[in-house]
Amino acid sequence: MRVPAGLGLSLILFHGTEAAAEPARFSWPQMQWEAQIEAGADGDCAVRALAVDGRDAVVVAGYATQSAGPGTRAVPLLAKFGASGRRLWVKNALGRRASPWGEVRLMAVHESREITAYGPVGESLDDPFLVSVFARFAPDGTIRWTRTLTVPGVFRFEPAAMAGVAGGGLVVAGTGRRPEAPEEPLWCVVRLDAGLAVRWVRTHISRATGEQEPGSVVADSAGNAFILGRGRMGDGPERWLVEGWGPGGERRMSAWGDGDASCVSQTARRIAIYGRWFVVAGDQVCQRRDSSVFVRKLDREGRTAWSVAAPTPGRAAAVCVLPSGGTILVGEETAVDEASGVTWPFAMRWNAAGDLMMACRGLRKDETTARYAAAALDSEGNLVVAGESTVPMKGVPVRRIFLRKMAF
Repeated sequence: MRVPAGLGLSLILFHGTEAAAEPARFSWPQMQWEAQIEAGADGDCAVRALAVDGRDAVVVAGYATQSAGPGTRAVPLLAKFGASGRRLWVKNALGRRASPWGEVRLMAVHESREITAYGPVGESLDDPFLVSVFARFAPDGTIRWTRTLTVPGVFRFEPAAMAGVAGGGLVVAGTGRRPEAPEEPLWCVVRLDAGLAVRWVRTHISRATGEQEPGSVVADSAGNAFILGRGRMGDGPERWLVEGWGPGGERRMSAWGDGDASCVSQTARRIAIYGRWFVVAGDQVCQRRDSSVFVRKLDREGRTAWSVAAPTPGRAAAVCVLPSGGTILVGEETAVDEASGVTWPFAMRWNAAGDLMMACRGLRKDETTARYAAAALDSEGNLVVAGESTVPMKGVPVRRIFLRKMAF
């Protein structure tokens, strides 16, 4: 691991309630395997989602560029790796035919190990006739079906987050418009069955409720879905909230995060759940313009059990909960010289009481910039991360997607 000059591994723990059961460590974790997908010379790529299935196989989603005659095109990327890191298959289309442009933006792995992927496809990013596609893949990569989604009472529904539920169904949160009043933005939650049929829809007029943009969805084993979003009430500052819905569409909860008076802004980006507790992670800018990432543990009434923050000028990308109740946060950190555009990945682990146990940040020897974009845990509690990095090859910077499994 290479740590940029002038940066240590010190972190600030703002709240912890019990003594740590093990000494804190600040070192690179034990690497079990690493795999790459290269975008090629002058190519580009990005990770949008990562999941681990019931046999510890890893599925990564996003996009990558491909050569197409004299130029290149960006195509959807869905790739599966075995539990030991061996590449099993790669798909570059959301359906049976390839499109000139597209990407996988959302992805869910079901208990059957089938995979649902969502994303736009078309002629280009600016194509006014982009089609938003849902595709279901078998565990071996065979396409089951490709479908589009029409949400009753919602005009131009745009999914922003997705989670799988029992039986192969989905909960999708996003934004849309009312057909009779297209100027009114809607916050939308949609429950779908295994064939993408709509079971129920719940909407709010964002202007009236302050609920402006969903960002992350998680579902528990009972079929309850919890959506993390952000918005503002009246003329107040932007805040984040957690909204819960039962399997039949009944409202379970609506809790706004306690605002931190010392912060100018606070954006919660990811949510995880275990038992009756939530873990919410995000980033914030305080009045002194110091930026940091934060993790907060809450109960289902929205009460805070503990909250921690680290002076890491970057962005929270994923949060995972260990079987022990501990929490792992990964993300990207911005270089001190922001104009350089350099980022490097970080990972931090807290125990169930909120005590910092382990942290690492930095680049590997061959990387000039890198970030963690997504993460998940396997059945043994190992951390699987995915992201993008730039490496020099014969004097030419080459972009690649990497996957790493670590004992963290």
